[in-house]
Amino acid sequence: VRYRFGRQDGGGSGARRFAVTIHGRESEVLRELSGQVERRLAALPGVADITSEADRGHAEVRVQVAPREAARYGIEPAAVAEVVGLTYRGVPLPRLRTGEREIDVIVSLLPEDRESLENLALLTVGVDQGRPVQLGQVADFEFGGGPERIFRRDQRSGLTLHASSDREDLDALLAEVRAVMDDLALPLGYGWSFGDEVRRGQQQQSQMGVNMLLALACVFFVMASLFESLTLPLVVMATVPLASLGVFWTLMATGTPLNLMAMIGIVILIGIVVNNGIVLVDHIGRRRREGRPPDQALLAACGDRLRPILMTAGTTILGLLPLALLRGTHLSGMEYYPMARAICGGLAVGTLLTLLVLPSYYWLTIRWLARVRGAGRGASLRGGPVLHEPA
Repeated sequence: VRYRFGRQDGGGSGARRFAVTIHGRESEVLRELSGQVERRLAALPGVADITSEADRGHAEVRVQVAPREAARYGIEPAAVAEVVGLTYRGVPLPRLRTGEREIDVIVSLLPEDRESLENLALLTVGVDQGRPVQLGQVADFEFGGGPERIFRRDQRSGLTLHASSDREDLDALLAEVRAVMDDLALPLGYGWSFGDEVRRGQQQQSQMGVNMLLALACVFFVMASLFESLTLPLVVMATVPLASLGVFWTLMATGTPLNLMAMIGIVILIGIVVNNGIVLVDHIGRRRREGRPPDQALLAACGDRLRPILMTAGTTILGLLPLALLRGTHLSGMEYYPMARAICGGLAVGTLLTLLVLPSYYWLTIRWLARVRGAGRGASLRGGPVLHEPA
């Protein structure tokens, strides 16, 4: 008995699925190669539940017409195929129309006449000198398995093997699979590739990189329009690299893979981590508009916004903590905890470093701007314009 947890495709079991497709011309050669690939994959640590499309076929009886015997009785192989097809598949007839409905009519053998090989051998496929010729007299029977489907890509047949693994780092596992497959001696004209699941995952990861850049651009333009400045958004966005340090530290400390869900968490984190910087910088600007010098405005704003920033970050982290610690919630076979851990780690480290680094960035920026403006029009740091003017 062979059993698998979850659905037939492995979804819902928590296992990480991957597939390897070997392609070439001859289906029989692909079947032989699939056995070698299955043995090699089974030797990898953490790889289990290997299934091949060669094993998913349906059991069938193959009827092979003997040329000499068929020629003796004057029977063509095409006639044998036609008789077998009509009697076992059935012959559809025109619908029987009654007063209220239509009834489908099919002529075929009775179910009990199709249950055994003996009945198949007694099937009449022709007449020779007035005597019926049975199928067993002109054909041989062979048991085998037929393919469930025929997969072709670029005009070449393909055969796919699916496997699952409980290892956290799927990228490292795929690297080992690639090394194993590259070491396999394939005949001329045959090759291999990862299945659609792996290719879709790689495409999604590349798309997530573009999404991160778009998220950064959107955040920058929104802050630039609200602050009416191009310098302040850059100061606030300096918190994003600080948060990314927290993400990678957390993932490394917990052994969490940087998969698609973790990247989604990073995209979400870009919009969350800048909130603390926006609140702090905006409060500094208010204190400066009240007439305070930059150094006093910085100290007052940091003291006023310390507790609100810690409270908002703490509530967010505590809200995601159960999802980060408990495993078992899945979305299309992917777990949520990498996303929660990325947000928690990035927000925690980003908040702490923001409280220390952001005021320093702000102070250095206004000093640099004051020097640039002072060199141009002799303005001093204290009497110069507020940083909220367009730079």
